Amino acid sequence: MTAHASKGLGRDNVIIINGKDDILGFPSKIEDDPVMKLVVKDDETLDFEEERRLFYVALTRTKNRVYIITPQNRPSKFITEIKDKFTTVTLRGVELSPNEWNDRKHSCPICGYPLQLRETKLKLKSSVKRLWICSNDPEVCGFLTNDLNGNIFGFSISKCPDCHDGYLVVKPIKNRNARRSDRMLGCTNYKPDGSGCNYAMFPENYTQDKTRILVDENGRVRNSEVKHDVTLLLSVIASIYKTSKYRFSYMALSKFVKGEESKVILSFKLNENDGFGMLKEKSNSYVYLLLKALMDFEILKKVKNEKGFENLELSQETVDDVQIAVIEGYMKPEK
Repeated sequence: MTAHASKGLGRDNVIIINGKDDILGFPSKIEDDPVMKLVVKDDETLDFEEERRLFYVALTRTKNRVYIITPQNRPSKFITEIKDKFTTVTLRGVELSPNEWNDRKHSCPICGYPLQLRETKLKLKSSVKRLWICSNDPEVCGFLTNDLNGNIFGFSISKCPDCHDGYLVVKPIKNRNARRSDRMLGCTNYKPDGSGCNYAMFPENYTQDKTRILVDENGRVRNSEVKHDVTLLLSVIASIYKTSKYRFSYMALSKFVKGEESKVILSFKLNENDGFGMLKEKSNSYVYLLLKALMDFEILKKVKNEKGFENLELSQETVDDVQIAVIEGYMKPEK
């Protein structure tokens, strides 16, 4: 529960999480509305006075012990104060080192969270083996880059909207007028002879808004056919999952949408469903890319059942235009 909700309650032991030095940490560093400062008088004798009172509430809810979880390199100011002033506090784990973190951290150009250097599993060119990834929640930010020189422009790696399997990565600009620090985003499928993908973004035309990259001149998401197919497919799967215990495997779903009968489809009478054969007029490559896109973006997730077989679980039943635009950019247009 929240610290606010714990007022007046008591427990045998208490665990306080999120004890980190951050905007959404404890104390929270979100600035108060300036209008409130005109009507509410604050006690300014201590930093974060209201947060201190709330922290005290959290600390005193326990009958026995209180445990505070904090990151090594970003401990809360409250925690370092307690550790320095009270000898009865026990530190379990590595020594806290906030100064070391402040000296070596790189900040995300989008949200300001620290960047972490990690090994990559993306199929990029062999020279790109490690990426700087934002430590914020991926659903909130999702910034990642292979070159910190691109941070000045906020360049983030993304799927290439012009080909079906390339990535836009940070590359140096190679021309006579370019400075050594100048960067662009170029597709990993680029080939000097022109046979690959030549899509690129420069600082002046850079955007991560997929709806701007992948819309037509009238502002509509291209290839409404994809939107129709994805929307119909998800609604059919959701309907089957709600009315039965059956779960599709990738192979069974491929056969189902193509209208191909199998023992599994016949035994569960899936051939009687209105969605059976919904994509039978489409090419095999179209169906493959569509299903692969839904799995890569975890709209359909592979989950092992009790027998060890992989089934597809549905993480959402509907998609918006931004997701459709991303899926379309992922898929190679059918010829």
